[in-house]
Amino acid sequence: MIELRIPDRWVIEDDEKNETVFDTDFYTDVLVNQGALNTDYEEHPQILSRWGTLSELCEDYAVRMKDELKRVDSSLDIMIREDLLQGGIKPTEKKVEKTVLMRPEYVQQQDKYNAAKLQSGLAKRAMECIMSRKDMLIGLGANYRAEGQSTFHLNKQ
Repeated sequence: MIELRIPDRWVIEDDEKNETVFDTDFYTDVLVNQGALNTDYEEHPQILSRWGTLSELCEDYAVRMKDELKRVDSSLDIMIREDLLQGGIKPTEKKVEKTVLMRPEYVQQQDKYNAAKLQSGLAKRAMECIMSRKDMLIGLGANYRAEGQSTFHLNKQ
């Protein structure tokens, strides 16, 4: 069984290979404290902003890793075709494709892309949970207001 957890630390590289690190606590961020709804209302925009930014950066990183995988594929394709031609071997499409897939440079970049895609998916799901938290806060606030009004109404009679 595979157990996936939302990570507490997210590392995202930019184009210059600089790393941006986000330290998060998803389980605390998604928690709703019914005894302190005002605090949760006040903190929610900051939480939403943090997770929204993280989600977009993860998506961008996954797209960049996919583009890099295509570039590695193209450069290896050209190099392998030239090597085969120099060796007197006809470079068929299947032969070139299979050779590209086995090259360590391609495998390494494919692993980076797959990890980025997983990270992006987890960030999207976390963002959906944070959006559900917002809806829950709105619903709880409406319930408390309704209860407060009905209690007030009963006291008036």
